[in-house]
Amino acid sequence: MLNPETNVAVISTQGPSAALEAMAALDRGVHVFCPSNHVSIEDEVRLKALARERGLLFMGPDCGSAIIDGVPFGFANATRRGPIGIVAASGSGMREVVCLLDRGWQSMLPPFGISQAVGVGSRDLSAAVSGPMMLASLEMLADDPQTELIVLIATRPDPMVASRVWLKATKLEKPVIVCFQGWSEDVAHNLLGGPVGLQSAGFVPDGNPVGVVSSLFEAAITAAHWGNGYRGAVEFSRQWKSGEPGQPGRLLGLFSGEAVLREAEGVLRDPGSIGLNEADPGRFRCELMDLGGDAWSTGESHPIVDPQGCADRIRAAAYDRDLGIILLDGVLGFGAHADPASVLAPSIREARAAAAADGRHLVVIASLCGTVADSQGWESQRKTLAAAGAIVMPSVFDAACHAAFLMAAALTVAG
Repeated sequence: MLNPETNVAVISTQGPSAALEAMAALDRGVHVFCPSNHVSIEDEVRLKALARERGLLFMGPDCGSAIIDGVPFGFANATRRGPIGIVAASGSGMREVVCLLDRGWQSMLPPFGISQAVGVGSRDLSAAVSGPMMLASLEMLADDPQTELIVLIATRPDPMVASRVWLKATKLEKPVIVCFQGWSEDVAHNLLGGPVGLQSAGFVPDGNPVGVVSSLFEAAITAAHWGNGYRGAVEFSRQWKSGEPGQPGRLLGLFSGEAVLREAEGVLRDPGSIGLNEADPGRFRCELMDLGGDAWSTGESHPIVDPQGCADRIRAAAYDRDLGIILLDGVLGFGAHADPASVLAPSIREARAAAAADGRHLVVIASLCGTVADSQGWESQRKTLAAAGAIVMPSVFDAACHAAFLMAAALTVAG
C-alpha cells in the first residue's frame, strides 16, 4: 500500500512485471521512475499515454538517472540546486552535463546548479514512442519558477520526433539548448530546408530562445555562459596538445553509456571540429565499447556499480601490440562504486607496465564524471588514477580531444 504522501514510485523489476506495477502506480496518480529494461515498446507507449493523460511523468523504462526537487534517483550526483533544468533520454549524457555545470568546468566558469533533471528513458524519442515524456517534461519545466534555462539531451533520436520536440521548444518563452547527438546537422538541412533558426554550435542568440549544440560539453558550457549573462557566440577552441609520447596504433574506448561514447566518437570522427584540420579521420583506428549497454552488461554488473569488467578489459588489451591508447570514463555519485579508482588504477598500472616491458608506450586517458560533493571524492579519485599513470581530463570531450591530438601526432611522425 502506497503511503498517501508518496508522489513518486521507483519500480525496478523484470520487464513484464515492471509494466504492471507502473500501470498501478500511474492509476493511483503517482509519478514513476523505472530503471528496468526489457519492457516492451507496446507497454511503454501505453504507460506514457496514461501518464500524459494524468499529467504525470513516467521516467523510463531503462531510465538510469534523475534529480527531482533535489532528490537523486538511480545513478545521480550530489549537485547544488540552481536555475538549469535538464530533460534527457540518456542517463550518461545527463550526468556529464550536470557534473560539468556543477564543477564549473574545472573553475573555468562559475558553477551552476540544477532545478530538475528528468530522465525520460532511452527510447522516448524513437519513432515508435514519439517523445511523449520529453514533451511533457518540457512543458513542466516551462511552468517551473525555479527553471530559467532548459537543456534537452538525446542520443540518435528519430529525426521527425526530434523536429517536433525542437518546434515545441521554439514556442516557449524560456531559452532552450538542444543537444541531440547525430541530429542537428541532419534536421537543419534535410527536414527544415536549411538553418531556419538553428544556430551554429554554442550560440544562443537574443530574440531566438533555442540553440542547437553538437556535444554534451558544448551544452554545459553554453548553459553556463547563458547563466552568466553572456549571449554571444561561445568560443570553444583550446589546446589539448601534450608532450606525452605516442605511437601509431589503435584506440580502445571503454565507456559507461552510449551518450558519452557518442561524445568521444564525434571528436574522433571529425577532428577538424577541434582544429585538427590536417588530420585524416580515416586513419584513426578506433574501437569504442558501451560497457553499460545490454550487449556488454547482460550477465555482468553495470560498470558504474562495479568497474571490474572495465579493469579486466584494460589488462587484456595491454597485450595487443597494435594498441596505442585506452580511453575510458569513470563515474562517481549515488549508486556508483564506493571507490572506482581503486579498481581501475591497478589495471592501468599493470597494462602500462606490460606494454613497456614489450617496448611499447601505452597511453591511458580517463575522464571522471562526478562532483566535488560526491561521496567518492572527485579530487582523490583523480589523484589515484593519475598516480597509476593515467592522464585525467575534466570531461569526455576533453579526453577525446587529447586522444585525437596524440593520434594525429603519432601518425604524422610515422608518415
